[in-house]
Amino acid sequence: MRGVRCLREKYGTEAVEVWIVSAGYGLVPGNREIAPYDATFRRLTQPQLHRRALELGIPGAARSLLSRPSDLALVLLGQAYLEALELDDTLQLGGPTLFISARSCIHLVHGLGPKAILPLGKAEAKRFHCGLVGLKGEVASRLLCRLAREGERFLLTITQQDSDILSLLDGS
Repeated sequence: MRGVRCLREKYGTEAVEVWIVSAGYGLVPGNREIAPYDATFRRLTQPQLHRRALELGIPGAARSLLSRPSDLALVLLGQAYLEALELDDTLQLGGPTLFISARSCIHLVHGLGPKAILPLGKAEAKRFHCGLVGLKGEVASRLLCRLAREGERFLLTITQQDSDILSLLDGS
C-alpha cells in the first residue's frame, strides 16, 4: 500500500484503484469493509477452486475489470488466486497489464494486449532484501513510488516490450 499512497498523494485518490481477490467475497474494491472470514483458495482441489470461483463470480468480474481502459494494471497474485481468475486468450486487456507473481505461475497469465510478467522467487527476495511472503508487495511498492516520482516517462519505460523492470527497481 506504500506505492498506492505515493501515487494517490501525487495524483489524487481517484487515480488508483485497488481490488482484492477474496476466497470469501469474490472481487472486492479495496475501500469496502468486510467482516473477518477464514477462507482461502490454497487448500482447495482444482475442481473445488473452480466451483468456488464461479460461485463468487470471480472470473467474470476479473474479465470486466481487466478489460477496462487503464494506463497500467498491476496484478499481484499467487498461483491459486491466479487460477481463480480463469484468464484466457479471449480476454482483451484494457491497457498495459503487469502480472507480479511466482515463476511457476507464468502459464496462468493470459489475455490479448500489452502484458508482461515479473516472475519472482528466492533470488528476487534476496535482491530486494525482502521475505518471499511480502515480495510481490515490495516490488509493486517500488514500482508505484517510482511511477509517482517520474510519471509518464517511467510509465513509457516500463510498458516497453523488452523493459527489464526489476533492474529499474534496484535501489528504488
